[in-house]
Amino acid sequence: MHAVAKTRDLLRTNSSGRALVTANGGLLTKHALCLYSEHLPTGLLATTTCSPKSTPPSGDCQDRTQREATIEAYTVMYEEDGAPIATWLAWAAKANVPGPT
Repeated sequence: MHAVAKTRDLLRTNSSGRALVTANGGLLTKHALCLYSEHLPTGLLATTTCSPKSTPPSGDCQDRTQREATIEAYTVMYEEDGAPIATWLAWAAKANVPGPT
């Protein structure tokens, strides 16, 4: 069964559960990451929307790989007052760059 449909079925039987589903759309370059829950978490979602041209906040990142990478996608989570609280980042390490395996 498709992972999203199966996840829906599982969450309907366990309404307090949460699920993380990753998949690709037939091409390895089209990866998706989805978080599902019956209920929205409290204190994590802003009541306002961001401008599409807004820049995500910067901060320290503990990069243990020390490789060059390309940012594939990102999203920023905000508190109800609009303060950023977390950044989720999907990145791909560049090929042929020395680093740990």
